[in-house]
This record gives sequence, C-alpha cells and structure tokens, in this order.
Amino acid sequence: IKSDRLVFVIDTSGSMMASNAGGGMMGGGAPGGAASPDSRIEKAKAQLIGAIDALGPKTRFTIVAYSGVLTVGQGGVPTEPPGTKPNGLLPPKIANIEWRKTWKGKLMPANDKSKASAKAFVKSLKAEGGTFTLNAIKAAFEIKGMDTIVLLSDGMPSEFNFTAKRQMSTDDI
Repeated sequence: IKSDRLVFVIDTSGSMMASNAGGGMMGGGAPGGAASPDSRIEKAKAQLIGAIDALGPKTRFTIVAYSGVLTVGQGGVPTEPPGTKPNGLLPPKIANIEWRKTWKGKLMPANDKSKASAKAFVKSLKAEGGTFTLNAIKAAFEIKGMDTIVLLSDGMPSEFNFTAKRQMSTDDI
C-alpha cells in the first residue's frame, strides 16, 4: 500500500462467517457460533493484521468495522433510525446494536503501541448482521486527513434505501 493516510474498512456481517472452502458461497461458522479458521471473517482479519504489521513508521491509519441492522416501523417497513445525518450516514448504534465500530475516530501513527492496539481490535471482531457497505464507506470518508480507503469484504451488501423504501442493488451502492 503506497498511501500513508489509510482507513481500513472491514466487513463483519453475517455472510463473513461463510467459508469459501470448495468454492461455495454459503456456509456457517464452527459449532457454537464461532467463526471457523477458513471463514471469510478470519481470512479478512488475518489480511488486515498483516497489512497493519507492514505499515511504515510515517503512516497514519484507523479501522472501521461494519455490519448492519434495520429498524422496522409500522407495517413492517424499515425506517430511518433516529440520529441519521442529512447525507444518509446512519448512527453507529441502532436499536442498541453497535453495527459500526471505529478503532479510533482519527488517523493514528503506525507505531508499535498503535499497531498492537489496532490488532487487538481486529482480533476482537465478530461476524453478524447485515452488510451496510455504503454507510461504512461514508463513515470512512468523514475521517479527516485520510486519502485512501482499503475495503475488506465478501462483496455481498444488503443496504436499504430509506427514501425509495427498497433494498439497494450493488449498482446503487
């Protein structure tokens, strides 16, 4: 990675529990709800930890982890949750579920202390929920000073357009 001002965005949605072993797109985690070692989430976490380890001393970075959750209004229609910004950026916590977690709200130096803290954050991530990729990227763009976003995802977004009241397609996102 050539940039020295990075935001890593990692998908922690439920589809990341699946394994790509055998080329399948569906699958689950290990017994008891834990992610299996060959799951997408464990592979993405390993890649991210490797990228953190490789950051140079002049690099500044942070991490945004995301999944997704909808609030449902009358008639079972998803509704925009309270706290949604005018640009459509959803609050990081919806219905007491923290669907978007940011390691640090600003770029941090890639020193040994920050790298260790970031890797502990990554290791703690669990896969569950929907996949609000667009909102996670919008949140990454709000981090001052960043010039590069690195997205780690299985590419299965499940974002909802509250204005049109419909599921967004990958083209929309």
